[in-house]
Amino acid sequence: MEKLQSYSFDIKTSGIYFTLNCSDEKIKSITLNYGIAEKPDAVPVKFEIAADKLITSLYYSTEHNLSDYDFDSFSTNEMKIYSVLMGIPAGKVISYGNLALMAGIPRGGRYAGNLMAKNRFPILIPCHRVIKSDLAPGKFSAANGIDMKINLLKIEGIALKNGKIDPSFLFRFNGQKILI
Repeated sequence: MEKLQSYSFDIKTSGIYFTLNCSDEKIKSITLNYGIAEKPDAVPVKFEIAADKLITSLYYSTEHNLSDYDFDSFSTNEMKIYSVLMGIPAGKVISYGNLALMAGIPRGGRYAGNLMAKNRFPILIPCHRVIKSDLAPGKFSAANGIDMKINLLKIEGIALKNGKIDPSFLFRFNGQKILI
């Protein structure tokens, strides 16, 4: 079995940190948690750069070196959904159904939701940006569940009012708000 190294990084002053679980060559998974990261010892440069880009992507559009991540076990449809989601910018959200539709999988909202639940790369594949069609945040499988999702959305400038996300935060495709 392959030995993994773990490197943890704070997301600025949010009280959230993430851990990159890495082989010698690739990031195998990312975990999220509350608290302060233990300072990692001697992080390989490519993983340090990947961590900086992950943090930046919560605030701005960021290009990631996807060859640093292990996508080998992902199916074609998983990659379609995840690729579309990686194109949803910080500060915007999309419904599960519309995410699937944009990925070319009609009536695939439940499928998209199941993929978000097993997402090994939160932040890179920003599953916190996927919401229910009624503008409720939906579930989140990371530590502390929905609380973590809401806090990641707040970092991106998205606040909830009466448990719902304002429609102005919906992702617009070709200049039009996607129907929910």
